[in-house]
Amino acid sequence: MKQQFTGSYTLDVASRTITLLGIEIPQERLTIVVNSTVGFVYHNIEHEPTADVTISGGNTIVVFPQYKDTDCETHRNTDALSIFYDDGVDLGWLLQAEFDETQTLLQAEFDETQTAIANFRTEIKAESDETQALLQTEFTDTRTNLTDFRTEIKAESDETQALLQTEFDATQTLLTEFKTEVKSESDATQTLLQTDFDATQTLLTEFKTEAKAESDATQTLLQAEFDATQTLLTEFKTEVKSENDDTQTLLGGKLVTLVDGTIPSELLGMFEPPNDVDVTYVPGGYGPSRIIFSRNGVTLKTLNLTYGASGDSLGKVISIVPS
Repeated sequence: MKQQFTGSYTLDVASRTITLLGIEIPQERLTIVVNSTVGFVYHNIEHEPTADVTISGGNTIVVFPQYKDTDCETHRNTDALSIFYDDGVDLGWLLQAEFDETQTLLQAEFDETQTAIANFRTEIKAESDETQALLQTEFTDTRTNLTDFRTEIKAESDETQALLQTEFDATQTLLTEFKTEVKSESDATQTLLQTDFDATQTLLTEFKTEAKAESDATQTLLQAEFDATQTLLTEFKTEVKSENDDTQTLLGGKLVTLVDGTIPSELLGMFEPPNDVDVTYVPGGYGPSRIIFSRNGVTLKTLNLTYGASGDSLGKVISIVPS
């Protein structure tokens, strides 16, 4: 089997000699010797010329040939070498020997296992026969006990049937008597219920007549109240319309004075329209300011104002938005 030599060696370039210390390798088993430092092959068993290999004092002496086309003067005794050889061990033979030994061990274990299985089967068979005998005995005893139990149950069942029949007959007699009594009471109850029903019908007819008379009177009163309410509502609408017209006229007159000129922002809050109208001035910053006229939270009109370079110091009316 081919492997790399990792032992000690010496290289003498001048005498073209390599000494492998502590190992004896015949020439036919030294496969290759390479100078790894310079990348030069000193010996290759598969190519000519090959080195001359001898054994001396437990060491292997390798004398490589002198190559005419190669100058070995650049090689040094300290160059690193890579050396491979065949150790003469037949790997196939080793594997076969190990395989044969494994087969022998496996056969011995198999034979031992077979013997153990045969013994186990014998023991199981013996235990099975004993178990079958015990089960048969228990089965026979159980069948005997079951037969005795059935006999006892049959006797008790016959006695129970006789008692139940007696109780059933007595119950039937009581039930017949109960039905007779219920029938008698039901007839009396029907008569009483019919009398109550007739009396109730008479009272209901009288109640309907009274309710009809009261309903007609109520309708007359409700109609009179509705007519009076309508009259009051009409008068209220007329008054509200008149007051609203007056307010719109006064507010319009006040707004006319604002449309054509400018007013200082500090005077806007002093403007007081009539009829409880609220005035709110909203500065616009760098946008249009607004004056909002409202009454009881409802907006009546909105004035959009221009703005000067100082923001909202003056405002000229540019539009009027009605409510």
